[in-house]
Amino acid sequence: MGNRDNRIIKNMYSDSNDISEQIRENSVKIKHSVFSDALTGLYNKEIFIERLNYELSKEIYSAEHIAVIFITIDHFSMINNQFGYKFGDALLKNMAGKLNEVFLECDTIARYGGDEFIILLPHIKDKSDIVPIVENVLKKIGKYCVNIEDWEIDFTVSMGVEIEQKQKAIPDKLINNAHLAMTEAKKDKRSSYRLFNTMMKEKLNHTYVFENALSKALVYNQFFLLYQPIFEVETGKLFGAEALLRWRHPELGILAPIEFLPIAEKNGLIINIGEWVLRRACSFINKLKEIEHSSITIAVNVSAVQLEEDDFVYKIKKILKETKIDPSCLELEITESTAMHNIKNIAQKLKDLKGLGIKIAIDDFGTGYSSLSQLHNLKIDKLKIDRSFIKNINQDATSKSITAAIMNIANTFNLVTVAEGVEELEQLHVLQELKINMFQGYLYGKPLKEDYFIKYMDKIG
Repeated sequence: MGNRDNRIIKNMYSDSNDISEQIRENSVKIKHSVFSDALTGLYNKEIFIERLNYELSKEIYSAEHIAVIFITIDHFSMINNQFGYKFGDALLKNMAGKLNEVFLECDTIARYGGDEFIILLPHIKDKSDIVPIVENVLKKIGKYCVNIEDWEIDFTVSMGVEIEQKQKAIPDKLINNAHLAMTEAKKDKRSSYRLFNTMMKEKLNHTYVFENALSKALVYNQFFLLYQPIFEVETGKLFGAEALLRWRHPELGILAPIEFLPIAEKNGLIINIGEWVLRRACSFINKLKEIEHSSITIAVNVSAVQLEEDDFVYKIKKILKETKIDPSCLELEITESTAMHNIKNIAQKLKDLKGLGIKIAIDDFGTGYSSLSQLHNLKIDKLKIDRSFIKNINQDATSKSITAAIMNIANTFNLVTVAEGVEELEQLHVLQELKINMFQGYLYGKPLKEDYFIKYMDKIG
């Protein structure tokens, strides 16, 4: 065989090696992409479940336990929104590195999705052993500072844990229970963990039943409004009323908003409920006009979820057009904390609403963190002084001083003041002394249904 033939064979062999190496590298990459999370390099959800099933498929002759831990970064969405997704991705990678440092090689660490990580501890001798393990993990990664792209940020994690004997363990239950425990930990405080218990499951079932009933409350016409009169402090003359929502629950009886609105806001039901309240209140304004009480103003509470809707102002315009009420008879109340959240967007919406002729009030004033410049930018009409300052105003000098300060702020911006929760004549006397404009409370008027409110108006003239 000549040199030329040797070179051809040598080149063919070299090419074959190159192709084999390339195939091997591609195979490794494919396996990595199938088994791993693309961002963090940890195992993915599918592989975690495979490993969990494998551990529980083994023949078990001992009382060995298996544990699943869920870990989430607290307020991760807020971090993403404030610093950007690039920062959020870097934080997730950093978290993955921390998890690799604190867990053992025999443990399986995976990214379950979003900012959630899941860990499998397959060899726990006794159930009580999990507590020192988890506390050690929390001590090392529960709260720490990370420096990414010249940004230094403190962040915390919440952890949920489920542990069970391998002989009794069911894969789905382990995962679901650990996740539920993590959700409970997030509610408690930052940098905490919860071990799953049956009370959590009962609470979840109760919440589900409650939410299901709430979702049907509009369909079954279980909501109704009460109207609490609002009076002028100086003259005692009726000025208007605040519409207060109630739910006639088929089993629990009459429920106040505090008992169901937080859930409605969380699951989005507040949008439809809030629109129903507005329509009902506007219909009552029309009813008052028909009986020659057109000067009465009806105040309606609006939640932060409603205000954040892009088409909120459009919906208000539509309701005004359909009900044909005088917009000046409608007042929208928002809490101080709601007003200060995303103030630029809310300020524009409030300006648009005022442009329609609607009055705007800040509810629970004094409990939030308004600055005077922010208050000026909101272009509001009223400040409603929180009932916590009125409760002891006739006995507590501090409450009286705070109320006086709020009155001075209102005067500076030419705003009307309304004191909430007035129940005693002595409280009213202090309000008269401070020259507060209006008040509401059980002293003169309890919340009333429509027909009773009209009779009350006729009674007081």
